[in-house]
Amino acid sequence: MIPLDHDIALLELASPVVFDDHIGPIQISTPTTDETLLAPQQIIRAVGWGITDDGQASQDLLYADIEVQPLSTCANLEGYKGKISINMVCAGGDDVDTCNGDSGGGVFSEGTYPPRWSA
Repeated sequence: MIPLDHDIALLELASPVVFDDHIGPIQISTPTTDETLLAPQQIIRAVGWGITDDGQASQDLLYADIEVQPLSTCANLEGYKGKISINMVCAGGDDVDTCNGDSGGGVFSEGTYPPRWSA
């Protein structure tokens, strides 16, 4: 089984990032911010290059605004039994969701304090 805990990616850039009106820092979540930003019924934004309706991986970075669900919701789904831990976020819904290939992509929550978004 492929471990899914702490499914993240880090990039080392060849040159410094120049901040402007479209590029800026993002706050990394902490246990304190996680309680409110990742609470059930909160809306989070997941991004990725996953499989689209045509069955192909997207050439463009896409996003979906999805609702956080209790961990028990995912833990009780047939395909995830025994694979969900407290280090994960359970999110999704009937109308909008992520797909294969999006795993490990960014998940962001809009905060009420600077900076505006939290990862």
